[in-house]
Amino acid sequence: QLLTDATSVFDDSLSQGDNIEVAAQKAGFQVAKIANVTMQGADLATGQPIAALASATQPLRDAFELSAGDNTDLVNAGQDGYIAIRADNIHAAAPVPLAQVRADIVREWTRRETANRLKARAEVILADAKATSLEAAGAKHHLPVVRAPQPLARGQGSSELSQAIFTAKKGDIITGPVANGVEYAVVRVDNIIRDDETKAPERLAQAEEQVRQSFQEDIVETIERIARNRSRARIYNDRMRKAFGDDVEEGQPNLVGSQKSK
Repeated sequence: QLLTDATSVFDDSLSQGDNIEVAAQKAGFQVAKIANVTMQGADLATGQPIAALASATQPLRDAFELSAGDNTDLVNAGQDGYIAIRADNIHAAAPVPLAQVRADIVREWTRRETANRLKARAEVILADAKATSLEAAGAKHHLPVVRAPQPLARGQGSSELSQAIFTAKKGDIITGPVANGVEYAVVRVDNIIRDDETKAPERLAQAEEQVRQSFQEDIVETIERIARNRSRARIYNDRMRKAFGDDVEEGQPNLVGSQKSK
C-alpha cells in the first residue's frame, strides 16, 4: 500500500508541473542519471548491459520515442519497484555503413526504376490500344493478347487494377499494376457478368458483408484520426513503411482481354 501511495504522489506531482527530480523527492523515489544508453539497456561505449535497467525493457523502448526533456510514464519494473525515464539528451545513431546496405539500396532502386518504366510503357500501349484496338497495340509492341480463362472476380489482382476494372464499362481499356506492384497489365473489359442474387445468395451475402466491413473500417479510421489529433500522437511513417513493406519482383506489361463478374 505504501508503494501504491508513493506512485500516486509521484504522478500527482508531475501532473502539477513538477520535474521528475521534485516528483521523485516527494514520493521518496531515488533518481539516477545514466548517460549514453542504448535501446537494449547497454552502455554505448562498452556494450555491456546496465544492471539498473535490466528490468526496464518496455520503459526503454518508450524512452526512445520521446523528445528531449520528456519522460515516460511510471511503470512497474518488477521486484516491487517502479521506474520512469526522462530523455535529457538524444544522440542520433551513426549512419549504417554504405557497404552494409548497398545491396538493399540497389535492389530497391532497381524495383522502383523497373516499375516506373513499365508504368510508362503500359500507358503508351494503353494510348495505342484506345486509338486502334488491343490486338493492334499488342502487335505493334510485340506483345501477345491473352484472354482470361475465367471471369475476373472483384478483389483479384492489385486493389488499384481491380478498382479500375470494376468501374469500367464494357469495351473500356484500362491499365494498372498487378499484384506484385511492379508489372502492369493493359486490360479490355469484353463483357460484364452480373450475379443473379436469387441463384447466388451466398455471393450477395458476401458482398453485403464486404460493404459492411468497409463502413466499419471507415468509422474506425475516423475515430482513430480524431483520437490521434486530440492526443497529439506522433506517427512514424518511415517505421510503418519499413515494417509493412513487401519485396516485389520485376516483370513487363501484360495485355489481357477479360470479362468481369459483378
